[in-house]
Amino acid sequence: MADNEKCQYGNTKLTALRDCLEQLPGKSRELVRLRYYEGWDVTVLADKFEMKSATVRQTLLRIRRKLYVCIN
Repeated sequence: MADNEKCQYGNTKLTALRDCLEQLPGKSRELVRLRYYEGWDVTVLADKFEMKSATVRQTLLRIRRKLYVCIN
């Protein structure tokens, strides 16, 4: 791929990811935002959402899988 094509492909994926994130339920969107945009640790997220750390990790895994399917 030429550099221009790679850039265009990346922009398309990024746009798709944003659209897919908007489709997530509010709690899932908030988990993603706090974990990946704000950099919160899983243990802090678990405390905030009153969940076990393992549950937060599993939930994030499921969200990532949904996002992967959505953008592809």
